[in-house]
Amino acid sequence: MIMVLILFFSEAFERVCIVSITRFKPCVKSDEKDNVLDKKTEERTIKTVIHELGHTFGLHHCENYKCVMFFSNQISDTDNKSDDFCERCKKLLKINIKNELPGL
Repeated sequence: MIMVLILFFSEAFERVCIVSITRFKPCVKSDEKDNVLDKKTEERTIKTVIHELGHTFGLHHCENYKCVMFFSNQISDTDNKSDDFCERCKKLLKINIKNELPGL
């Protein structure tokens, strides 16, 4: 399988998602003890992970630019969207989870 990884090097397939923050800028600040993420990079990473996990539960890209499932064509798209699903995507997610994990 060839994966096309654009902008954030993230991909979801089946029940697996891969996220790399290599292209997020600013990326990491050096600390005497270890590398720590700055606040903006942390926010971008959280949004991207939630987005990719949404794909693993069958969600597609959303047209609502504030929804975490909105496609990020550029870094400002990620910065402008929420870290939460819109109401429509929340409903779809709930249905998909019930179908995949009927005991929940």
